[in-house]
Amino acid sequence: MLNKLTKKQIELQSVVRDEWINLALHEQKFDKEEIEAGVKWLYYASNFEEPKVVIVESPKDLAKKFSASVWASVRDSVGDSVGDSVRASVGDSVRASVWASVRDSVRASVGDSVRASVGDSVRASVWASVRDSVRASVGDSVRDSVRDSVGDSVGDSVRASVWDSVSYACLSGDADDASWMNYWQRIGIYKDKDSKLKNYLGYLRSGAYYVLFFEKVAFVMIRPTLVKQNERKQLHSTDSPALAWKDGTEEYYLQGIKFEKKWWDKIVNDKMSAKEVLAIDNTEHRRIAYEMMDKTKMKKLKGYKVLDEVKDDGYGYGMKIISFKLPEIGTIKYLNCFCPTTGREYFLGTDEVTCWQAKAKSFSFNSDELKFINEW
Repeated sequence: MLNKLTKKQIELQSVVRDEWINLALHEQKFDKEEIEAGVKWLYYASNFEEPKVVIVESPKDLAKKFSASVWASVRDSVGDSVGDSVRASVGDSVRASVWASVRDSVRASVGDSVRASVGDSVRASVWASVRDSVRASVGDSVRDSVRDSVGDSVGDSVRASVWDSVSYACLSGDADDASWMNYWQRIGIYKDKDSKLKNYLGYLRSGAYYVLFFEKVAFVMIRPTLVKQNERKQLHSTDSPALAWKDGTEEYYLQGIKFEKKWWDKIVNDKMSAKEVLAIDNTEHRRIAYEMMDKTKMKKLKGYKVLDEVKDDGYGYGMKIISFKLPEIGTIKYLNCFCPTTGREYFLGTDEVTCWQAKAKSFSFNSDELKFINEW
């Protein structure tokens, strides 16, 4: 039973951690033959026939090639028949079989070996230093953003029919477990007699980044050429795209929120007036635009007034009711407040004239005597 790591084994933790963080976020190399071999192995290990492997370079490219592979079947179809035609062309999603079963099998095998060979304190230490550290560095924003981009690109009819049930995998969601298992393999705790871990890690290293698994075909997106994040591991960049792909596709994000390039440019270069910022319909877009705006612009709003102000909302933040006039609309009022958990600043439309009444109304309560005991 291993109850203490050597100095060399401890030093290896940061090496393995950094390797997988780099692989998940910054490595751009890919090997087409290794990708195809890895995907076919996944199907073989799941008792499925060898699929056609389609390599794509971005969410847009994936959507284009996915559509091209089924368009002949679906172009004259509508409603539920779209789903039937897509399934006929690419086969059903193999959600419960290809990815989850192989990954879970490898994870269980490594986990059993570690539990049998390593003391609890050492196992917990490596978990925190390797797996949790990789997860904290990589985050979920890339995986979720890529999936959203792909879903947006394929169109409502296909998404409504088959997209939500499609089995998928993303390297940014698997690097954490992979790093942990790789560490135990490298210090000799896990022997990998059937080469399952070797094949699994080989697939992850091949350059396959985001994969959609169908019965007859697997669509494999290669790694992005650029990933930029802020300290919270949200996709974020004020000087370039936050995500870029081999085919030239660029995606712009601020604090994990996606923007069209023209709006991103206006916000990061403070080209919008306070009136334009506060007129943005999307609450998150408006919040970010306001955070990056020169606040002195607020005083230029016609009829700008602070109707009520609270110095401390109980969490160290202030609140204000501000009012101004727009010629085409009339008087506009906002509750300017902060989220006590994230510290994010918001402007919430209101008809109230006191901060506490407006806050209560934002939670669908009517009394300004409502007391907020705890918030999160």
